[in-house]
Amino acid sequence: MTLGIFLVLVLANPLIVLAPKPPLTGLIIEENSLEGNNYPVLPKNLATMILGDLGAILEGELEAENTLLADLSFCESGNRDDIKILDVNGKYSYGRFMFQMDTFISYGVGYEILPPDLEMADYENWIYDGEIQIKIAREMLRDNLWWHWRNCFLKL
Repeated sequence: MTLGIFLVLVLANPLIVLAPKPPLTGLIIEENSLEGNNYPVLPKNLATMILGDLGAILEGELEAENTLLADLSFCESGNRDDIKILDVNGKYSYGRFMFQMDTFISYGVGYEILPPDLEMADYENWIYDGEIQIKIAREMLRDNLWWHWRNCFLKL
């Protein structure tokens, strides 16, 4: 009897049924972060159709890249280089793109934008350099690491 009532409710209002979502086709899921989080990596031909400017970045379009970097910087910090906030994870975020120190050093050194052998005090000074932050953020977006700014991407 309960099954019969359930079927009537489902047939009368199928929107109330929670079913598993089908797998997304065309997406490659890979481990692409220092923390081991898995986020979708879009094939380039599909990226522009779905993601607009971000997709264009993945396809190497410089004008779209510069526009997205400007919008992202404004969303993250109001384009302020001198900003420092305590983030929800208990770590400080700095500058235009709200980099946390570990992320700034890891990707800055990894992309050979920052030297690997600086003292922490030097990195603490460099993290406020907006041009360095732009270079690091640009490379990260080219590598499909958009999810570092997922809250702003949801707003853009």
